[in-house]
Amino acid sequence: MKNITRTLAALLTLALIMALCLPGCGPKDKGPLRICLDLDIRDTMVNQATHDFEKILETLAESGGAQEFEIELVPPEGEERMGALTRLHTEIMSGDGPDLFIINSGWQDDLVFPYPEKAARNGLLLNLDKLMEKSQYTDWDQQVQTVLNAGKTEKGQYIIPLSYQFNMSCFLKEDVTHTPSTDITWEQMAASEDIIDLASISFDGGSPQKKHSTVDRTVHNTLGKLADYDKEELLFTADEVRARIHKNLELMDLSDNGEFGDTPTYYQALVGPGFNTHVSSFHIQADTIKEDVPLTYIPLYSKTGGVTAAVRSYAAISAGSRHKEEAFLVLDYLLGLESQQFVSFYNQFLAGAGTFLGFPMDSRLMSEEYPVSLAGGAEKWSLTNENFQGLCAVRDAITAVNFFDTVTFGLYNLESDCLDVHTGYTEGDVDALIDEACRVLAMSLKES
Repeated sequence: MKNITRTLAALLTLALIMALCLPGCGPKDKGPLRICLDLDIRDTMVNQATHDFEKILETLAESGGAQEFEIELVPPEGEERMGALTRLHTEIMSGDGPDLFIINSGWQDDLVFPYPEKAARNGLLLNLDKLMEKSQYTDWDQQVQTVLNAGKTEKGQYIIPLSYQFNMSCFLKEDVTHTPSTDITWEQMAASEDIIDLASISFDGGSPQKKHSTVDRTVHNTLGKLADYDKEELLFTADEVRARIHKNLELMDLSDNGEFGDTPTYYQALVGPGFNTHVSSFHIQADTIKEDVPLTYIPLYSKTGGVTAAVRSYAAISAGSRHKEEAFLVLDYLLGLESQQFVSFYNQFLAGAGTFLGFPMDSRLMSEEYPVSLAGGAEKWSLTNENFQGLCAVRDAITAVNFFDTVTFGLYNLESDCLDVHTGYTEGDVDALIDEACRVLAMSLKES
């Protein structure tokens, strides 16, 4: 009996050795680290983005990172983008997609992840909790926690926000005072007869004293959390959207007719510190705020009270990644303090030219102690201590955070379409557009 047992054991061992030696058998080749970059950049910027990112990977390779890697940039538009997304979606669903995704949503409404939060809940993304405990570069306690938590589910952290934004108005402190609050709502500001309140919600119009505006769409940042991804339900109604769009159009008409009213000088920024470092004086130039002028920041409030922020760029690792540690090392490096301060790739393609398209995630940055580089990396800037504390007060009033997903883009495009109808650029009915858009978004959320 013993001889039979030994013979069987020997045969099994031989069979295993042979199997490992046969082509196509044994442990599956891990292959190179695959990284998907969706950066919404012009063709002329592709070479720079690739070069800057390769420099990061080469640096990490010297300290235990992936020795082999493949970078895939998703085309920014057209049929090439749609073809790339179709292939990526097929790979992601089969568990054979890229290891690491680095997304800057830009203004694309065809997305790698139409609903990032649903992707996390549906098991497509990796739980990062254990990897985060071993971070070499990122101080997680120093990241803006309300924004970081947007990438969490009840099971852990699946998505890492890399930059975020919100709308605000910047007044000279000598003219206007305001204390940011989590209790103030958009409805209160819209119902106010105070011209400062109305100016602070009117991004398409305003008084002649408004020196600069991004003329950005704002409805998506006035509704609080936009969707419940477990219940697959929108958390806003068509009536709430209608009230906001009609109020925006009303204020724009008053502005165009010269009836909006008078305000002190102010500036409206999508993000950023409230000044433009390329020009010198708030009081002289048309679109400037001098760096050392004491400012009052008034955020655009939302229906639930406080500030709604939007995650512009984020990173996630595929649940089926064969390079979990190497992929996380890249993510960890990007969110490290030095990267957020000075690294060109983070600054230009994730936070957007010195935070003018997205705030960095580290809560210390933009202070005098922790300045931030502009896109080229040579010039640095920071807020005065007084203005930095004012900005922190707005940041502390964040009560809701949304990713730039299909719902966010749907609201953004709806607002643009309604503006086109109102100004006669296109034909249609504003209320009908609103009803149809909300119906389509509700259906999309359930079907995705």
